[in-house]
Amino acid sequence: MNNGVQEYIDKVEDNRKELFYKLQDLILRLFPESERRISYQVVVYQIPTGNVWLGYWKHGVSLYTGFISKIAEFKEKYPDIKTGKGCLNLKMTDEIPWQEIEDLVSFVMTHKLKRQ
Repeated sequence: MNNGVQEYIDKVEDNRKELFYKLQDLILRLFPESERRISYQVVVYQIPTGNVWLGYWKHGVSLYTGFISKIAEFKEKYPDIKTGKGCLNLKMTDEIPWQEIEDLVSFVMTHKLKRQ
């Protein structure tokens, strides 16, 4: 991990950092070989077959996937969780469906060339 990644993680002093670490731990547990670096001003976790990004936002942490269809499926199951076009915007107050997040990350990291 390069210094820029840790600097990015440490830039917040509130409880968003705890959620960031939980998401990062999930990604690294599934894909320990992930290269971590700063990309588009957030942290990217990359392997040859795919990547995901984590970034802070005002109320929590965003998980960027680039898979519009997968985010739409997630939104249908969990309408109370805020989403963007290709990302989940997880709030500190959300009841996070961790198994669904794990399944989403696993899919995204292994389907780089099929994003839609």
